[in-house]
Amino acid sequence: MGRLCLLLLIACLFAGPLVGRQRWAPDSAMLRVRQKQQMQALKLKQKYARESLKNSRLPKAVRTQLRHQLEQERRKLCQRQKEERQSLKDRERLLNLEMKQFEAE
Repeated sequence: MGRLCLLLLIACLFAGPLVGRQRWAPDSAMLRVRQKQQMQALKLKQKYARESLKNSRLPKAVRTQLRHQLEQERRKLCQRQKEERQSLKDRERLLNLEMKQFEAE
């Protein structure tokens, strides 16, 4: 009986950090899926905006301004997604560091 308890205790100690690391993998997967959906939605929105520009009689200055606005939206989305990925990496790095410190104790 004592051996069984000892073996269970050792298994839990070794399995604990592994389970903790697996918990964070879905965050990156969810981030990838969400960012992909955002980019697809933006592309679709921009496609319809470009089509409406082609089919309308707007002055060239207005068309240029709208194209510029579409490009700015794309850049903002890319920048925001890049910052989200970096913050996720930073969080994962901190968690890994905390896990290593915890294991060292």
